[in-house]
Amino acid sequence: MSRPDSGRTGCLAAMAIHQTFRGANFPEAARLAHAALDARSCRDDPVCVWRAMVGLIAAGDLVTAGAHAERLLDDVNPGLADERRRRTMHAQVRGQIARLSGDLAAARVVLADTPPARSSLRLLSAALLIEVLVDAGDVDEAEKTLLANDFDHELRRPSAMRPMLLTARAAVHLAKGHSLAAYIDCLVCGQDFLAMDVTSTAIVPWRGKAALAAHAAQRVELAQQLAAAELAAARRWGEPRVVGTALSTLGRVRGDDGTALLTDAADLLAVAGAQHELAATRLELGRRLAARGDTRAARGEYASAHTSATRTGNPAQLRQATEALAQLAPVPARALTRQEDLVAGLAEAGLSNRAIAQRLFLTVHTVEAHLSNVYRKLGVNGRKDLSGALRAR
Repeated sequence: MSRPDSGRTGCLAAMAIHQTFRGANFPEAARLAHAALDARSCRDDPVCVWRAMVGLIAAGDLVTAGAHAERLLDDVNPGLADERRRRTMHAQVRGQIARLSGDLAAARVVLADTPPARSSLRLLSAALLIEVLVDAGDVDEAEKTLLANDFDHELRRPSAMRPMLLTARAAVHLAKGHSLAAYIDCLVCGQDFLAMDVTSTAIVPWRGKAALAAHAAQRVELAQQLAAAELAAARRWGEPRVVGTALSTLGRVRGDDGTALLTDAADLLAVAGAQHELAATRLELGRRLAARGDTRAARGEYASAHTSATRTGNPAQLRQATEALAQLAPVPARALTRQEDLVAGLAEAGLSNRAIAQRLFLTVHTVEAHLSNVYRKLGVNGRKDLSGALRAR
């Protein structure tokens, strides 16, 4: 990670990074990153290309970042960065894209296979891998990676990379129930960032992570203050995933009156395609609704969480959603008719409404009516959530 003022004067990639670190205008950061990829002064420099990728990823433009990632290997001046460094930067870009797209298995493979590089880049790859492992529920492997890279030693000295290492260690601490240690790591991470004039929540949402750690330590008021500050910073940036994640964090630490925030968060995270964060938010929503006795709505949230967890391949979230669905009392007097059951099964298998109509000798309108009844009876939001809800009956 570079300081915000690094790079040549007038370099578009450096300007994109600077805008990203300021955290105030994600469309402008994306515009500068796009321009850098085409600019004569940047397009042959692997460091400039990598910086542009960082800006695009922070701005939520994973498609463009993915489309240009291979340039780090084949379409830059190799004299400006050796092959190991370029391969490491390429792996980091691909790993982050996979993680934010919800493909944790691919992110794990890419980051674990990062070639040896100079210490700072190697440590950044390890930090990114640790967060992926925690996201996937493999906390033991995350801790092993932490120890293998001697993070405790590396964190004794200030460096531009230290905030990322602190974030990774905090994730392990929190997953293992060491909430105070996680909170301290997040706080030092934030202090380091602020000392470097990095105010963006798109790089690391350290206030939000500190809020979750404080909440786990039963410091509710502190957690709410941090989460509110995180949401304010996220709204300055404006990108849907970042705002959705911040809303979800505030909703979690606000208790019962945070349910509306969680609902808004789920809507934004769905738009952003943030399946891992969406599953976690849906699970929390389901718990809140189940506690209120709203079984039907809770079933819908758990079914949606099951769908997202299936897409990400997250075994921990998938298990939680499956168990939560199984523990819900069955919805009385809302059984599917034989025709509805047939339509639902074909829809779950991936057939279009027209294909279902042809298979069952029905009109498309009748199929749509049957599916509408199915969604209402099962308490789900649409075709995408059928799998979890049908298995839970």
